Amino acid sequence: MLSNYLYSIELGIVPKLGGGFSYSTGVEEARSKFSFLAGGGIISRFSDLFTLELDLVYQIKGGYDKRIDSTLTFLSVPLTGRIKFIEHLSFLIGPQISFMLNANTNGINTSNYTRSTNYDLVFGASYYILQGNDRLIFEFIVEAGLTDLSMPNHPFTKTNSKNRAGYFVVGWEFSL
Repeated sequence: MLSNYLYSIELGIVPKLGGGFSYSTGVEEARSKFSFLAGGGIISRFSDLFTLELDLVYQIKGGYDKRIDSTLTFLSVPLTGRIKFIEHLSFLIGPQISFMLNANTNGINTSNYTRSTNYDLVFGASYYILQGNDRLIFEFIVEAGLTDLSMPNHPFTKTNSKNRAGYFVVGWEFSL
């Protein structure tokens, strides 16, 4: 029985590219900064109504205010469940773990003062257009940071600083 179910799962590969804006909480007069996302993942279609996607993406995030300009780069691994409510439109939610590659504040490398691992909650909406057996995917994704990025000895940030980001993403899903 289980083997019949496993054979019915459809697998696909989804390369993605996106852009948006991010900022850090806990910063006075925080302003958004352009953000970038590139990568892809594997999507498992369990039914017409539910899919699970595991991605590996490179992200550039950051923010600024009148005295701080920060840029952070991450290698992120989101795991999202997608539930289709109407034809071609699904809502997604899931956890994300991000590994910091570099942190730069006001032109100074602050990687030693920034936590190397970040946890986020990811949610959003996805719309697809069928192209034969493939799908052209448009997504709006919001990331809400759950981890304080700054360590207590950070030279520029003394408060609880968490990432927030929103992306518009385009992807192409093709079957394996």
